[in-house]
Amino acid sequence: MPLKLAAIGALGHMLSPAARHLTEADPTPAHVCTVLDRGTSGRLKETRREAWKNQGATCVDSIKALLAPDDLDGLIICAGKNGDDIPLIEAALPILSQKGAFLLHCSTISPRCVQHAHALCTAHKIEYVNWPLTGGPKGAETAQMLILASGNPKLYERLLPLLNCLGQPKYFGDQLEQAAQIKLVGHTLVFSNLLGLCTATTCYTHLNQGPLISPEATEFFDFLNQGAGGSRQWNVALRPGLAADHWDTGFMVNHALIDALYTAQMLIDFKVSLFNLLPILLTASSLALLVKTWGDRWGTHQLVQLFQQLDTTQLNVWLEDTIDFKDPERSLLNILATLPQALQETCRLDG
Repeated sequence: MPLKLAAIGALGHMLSPAARHLTEADPTPAHVCTVLDRGTSGRLKETRREAWKNQGATCVDSIKALLAPDDLDGLIICAGKNGDDIPLIEAALPILSQKGAFLLHCSTISPRCVQHAHALCTAHKIEYVNWPLTGGPKGAETAQMLILASGNPKLYERLLPLLNCLGQPKYFGDQLEQAAQIKLVGHTLVFSNLLGLCTATTCYTHLNQGPLISPEATEFFDFLNQGAGGSRQWNVALRPGLAADHWDTGFMVNHALIDALYTAQMLIDFKVSLFNLLPILLTASSLALLVKTWGDRWGTHQLVQLFQQLDTTQLNVWLEDTIDFKDPERSLLNILATLPQALQETCRLDG
């Protein structure tokens, strides 16, 4: 029998393609009965709503209605960050507990938050796992995104047909927060490569090769990216900006900044050296300055323009004010304090 599920975040980039994948699967491993719908307008949202309706789901506007179907096996949440998702989990717990349903949490949150969410669920006798997704919207659309799993091996085996339908799952062992940690390990590659590309584009302007946003610059980095220092971040993040002056797509800075703080927090918990930690702290702090200067609705490759447009002295002073070499934990709090209140509440570093 297919699993009977409810979903929060089903209209977002990463989970919405599941409607089509589940509809086309034969046999289908799961049926999503209800989807939480906050009523956001727009053609893309309408298209996603229609896809879920075609799959057989009903769009509802409350947690109570979301979890109303009989014989519900589980709830999937792929919604936000620590501060977004914990209230959703707390609201769902009493109903999930009555139904004996599991909670599959696919959001990128901090390992500390995973432990907190697990404690809440355990107190209500609910099986909880956090299995983050990586690969971006394109990976979700093509069912090629990576699904990072850890924790209860029996639940993994039970959900494996569903996971195989949505992407490429891999199980990393029974340690609860392992999957969340591995997602952030991936972010160390993302942010370090992004920082390197920003430095490379800064160097380009000093080579007198012409304007940065130009066919010549794009051709230059297309060529250079084929070498030993090549990175997927060139095509994923920077190329759309330099080639077409598109700066509002991709890895959005409001998400990236919080993920960078989670990554830095994990590295601090791991007691790594400053050599390992500083690239992530520098990126997080620079992104914070980007948010302060241009708001928080930009792709991360906007960082290139930050380096190009801001006075070097201004950036240096900002970094000196926010990053404390002798107290990395204080650095996290310094960066967090510069953010708009809404982002601080979403981040919720304490889990």
